[in-house]
Amino acid sequence: MAVVKRNLRVGRPVLQCKLTGEGKLILLVDMQNGCAVRTLSADAHTTLDGFKIETPPQKRFDFIAANGLVFARDYADGRIDLYDLASHKKTKSFYTRTFHADISAFGVSEDGGFFALGDRLGNLSVWSIEKTEPDATTDGFDPITLIEFSQNADKIAIAFESGKIGLIDREQTDQGLSLELHNDGVSSLRFCGEKLVSGDRNGRLATWNAQEGKLLFVHSLDKRGIKGIERAFDNRAAIVVTSGGALRLVDLNRDLNPLALDTLGEGLEAVSFSDKNELAIVVTESWNLLFFDLLGDKAIEAFLAQPRESGDESAKIKSALKAIVVDDSVTMRRVIISALKSDFPELEVLEARNGKEALEILEKNHDAKIMFLDWNMPTMSGEEVVAKIKEAKIYPRLKIIMATTEGGQEKVLRMLKMGVAGYLIKPFRREAIGKITGKLMERLSQ
Repeated sequence: MAVVKRNLRVGRPVLQCKLTGEGKLILLVDMQNGCAVRTLSADAHTTLDGFKIETPPQKRFDFIAANGLVFARDYADGRIDLYDLASHKKTKSFYTRTFHADISAFGVSEDGGFFALGDRLGNLSVWSIEKTEPDATTDGFDPITLIEFSQNADKIAIAFESGKIGLIDREQTDQGLSLELHNDGVSSLRFCGEKLVSGDRNGRLATWNAQEGKLLFVHSLDKRGIKGIERAFDNRAAIVVTSGGALRLVDLNRDLNPLALDTLGEGLEAVSFSDKNELAIVVTESWNLLFFDLLGDKAIEAFLAQPRESGDESAKIKSALKAIVVDDSVTMRRVIISALKSDFPELEVLEARNGKEALEILEKNHDAKIMFLDWNMPTMSGEEVVAKIKEAKIYPRLKIIMATTEGGQEKVLRMLKMGVAGYLIKPFRREAIGKITGKLMERLSQ
């Protein structure tokens, strides 16, 4: 368990707590009619600077600090004001109402060079602070709830109300990847180097390859939800705050069970971490800052030093699983894929319209472990596919499930003798897909 080095009572709601690489702590504190901006030493023993951003009475603002700047967003008119931390002066304003009627998300790049806005209509605009007009805009239909820039600001992750995540290039906002896992809504997003980490309101934490949009690992941390994610130890790990008041360290390169740093049950809000100071600062609902000294923590050192073989073997196998759904009916493919993604979010699911496509996909994905296969298809039947797979002798761990209307005893026995692992007769209940897949995953983990 990490050691609480210090507890600082702020006395007002903390909007943002950010540790910088220069050994400074930037604190944004909610005040009546504005925001207090404080610059302290990393351990908060010394106040280095401070000023207040005054706002009109009864007006709501968002404040985000980044690289010596503070961005203040006026909810009423959509204006973004830019303040310089050194001079304490407002240097620029951006007027966004032309592009957004009802802004619902606001994100700023770490270098302070860019910001992005999303609205309830699903529209996105990306701005450079050097210009007064957006660099790019896109139209949508799904309300945007969160926006996160990658560390070098070349990519943007967007969370939608539906639970989907969009992953786009900053300069090509009309192209990107769609990540689907969090059906009940995304509560937190964080880029950690080449990976994207997302958390949802059900406490699931997902690690994605941010270049390919591939799901790497899934952990269930707290059914009450994930509140905050912060990168740590040169992007090797993430520190996660859960809604239940737990602080967890998650390895981003290996599928290990997360390490419990502390469970405070005090209503934790967010966390900031500095690799330079190896210090984590947690913000609580009661307006306290808790300083955790992670330097020399033996449990953390042992956790980060674990060899891959010492992790949860079952979880590692699951995280590597690929499934292929083969059926000439698009409706049937959708039914099976939907059931698999809902019950087994760690699965990467590929699809093919016929046997020929299935073999082409399998040739490029030798690590696929499960295949749902129809019998009667154009180009190449399911039976021919099974025969060619067995003939190739290079997929010994591939488990094939026939999903077909061909339920005659003779045909069923013939396919079982050919080595298929299971048989589903159409029409079948959705629950049958999860049941047979679960059994196969247990066998694969042994």
